[in-house]
Amino acid sequence: MTGCPVGDLPGIVWDTLEAAELLRKGLPPVAGGMLDQARAFVDAVRFVWATQAELRAARGMMGGDE
Repeated sequence: MTGCPVGDLPGIVWDTLEAAELLRKGLPPVAGGMLDQARAFVDAVRFVWATQAELRAARGMMGGDE
């Protein structure tokens, strides 16, 4: 590796992370675009939340609404 791997993540990953965080804060997605793929969106959000919980647990952190 010669650089930070975060820069290589596709845009959909960042969009999904942002949408998951907004949903956690009570701002659900509106119809249109990728959000018309409701099942895929729900699966992606659950994956993001589970991964975040695992990372927090590994670091001894609590919560999830920070």
